[in-house]
Amino acid sequence: MTLRPRDTSSPLFHSARDTIINSSIDVLPGYYHVQKGDPYVTRHCRKLTQQANQVVYAAVNNFGKHIGIHVPKQIYDAVKVSQQETQADRRQAVLKHDMRVQERFRSAVLARFPRIPPDEADKITGHATAKGERRVGRTGTLPLREKALRATKAWIRHNFTDYDKFLSKGMADERAIRHMPPRDPRKAKVRDQTRKHVARDIDALVEAWGPPTAGAAVRNPNTNNL
Repeated sequence: MTLRPRDTSSPLFHSARDTIINSSIDVLPGYYHVQKGDPYVTRHCRKLTQQANQVVYAAVNNFGKHIGIHVPKQIYDAVKVSQQETQADRRQAVLKHDMRVQERFRSAVLARFPRIPPDEADKITGHATAKGERRVGRTGTLPLREKALRATKAWIRHNFTDYDKFLSKGMADERAIRHMPPRDPRKAKVRDQTRKHVARDIDALVEAWGPPTAGAAVRNPNTNNL
């Protein structure tokens, strides 16, 4: 068997202790190929194999992409049993965690925008904290207050301005860039120009939903000014 050199700097692999092999190599006798995709199974198979002082083989394809791991079949079978036994509890724990994330995010939106309609706060929270969509509410690199601000401004941009209409028109006018990758500089230029076009509309609603200006009288919408 020919093993590839271990690349401990690559972000494709979860553990520097894995021995990296090409996926074309047959699974060793007594081992099992664990397909990438189930974090619980992969994590526990790796952990138990290492605790047993046995080798975890990280399988990669010809492009260097991690596609799974090879672990002892006995360990894989034990992990699958544990997965089934703990599934309900783990699902409940995930639901509770998601609820806490949404509650904290909604509180941050309301703290930053105390005059926002409650249903808009709900919609922004649901959109910004959706899982698997790389939404701002799920990022761990920004403070919660900043995430709430960015999510709300993005919601306003797409739902309370003509941004999407202007953006579509801008992309249509620049036919050569319509099929370019999303991060292409020419597309970014059109997006930036479109954002500037609706910036005042966004700022106006940010101010309307935000805290009252110091010294300004707060008008109760349920009463008439005399």
